[in-house]
Amino acid sequence: MFVEDIRDILINVSIALLVWLFTILIFIPLSEIINAKPSITNFISLIGLVGLIKPLYDGTISAIRFSEKMSQVYLKRGMEKKAIMARILIIEIIAILDTIILASLLWGISPILGGIIIIFYIFFTTIFLLINSEKICKIFLK
Repeated sequence: MFVEDIRDILINVSIALLVWLFTILIFIPLSEIINAKPSITNFISLIGLVGLIKPLYDGTISAIRFSEKMSQVYLKRGMEKKAIMARILIIEIIAILDTIILASLLWGISPILGGIIIIFYIFFTTIFLLINSEKICKIFLK
């Protein structure tokens, strides 16, 4: 049950990280060396982003499913605090990884897009924490 989910997460996130690393460390520096007019750096960043979307999306969905299963296991054992914290922790880690990966490539296309992604991340994290604030407070104040 959990082994397949963890395997899917690791495979998809590894593919996404490899595409990201090759784009950031190899293809974008090569495109800057070429000195083509107009600059092809934005285009290379866009290609890397397109290659990254599917594995990153699949990894994120697998991680969300995994967090649901983990919280169900903890709830069956009567560990409500651990269930909530495990779910929040997994979702936040995936959100941070997705933001770092996407923002860096979007910055290559246009700095405005990278900034917008970071603003959205902060906004949605705030909303997520506000929605779950009662549960989080119960955990830490008991």
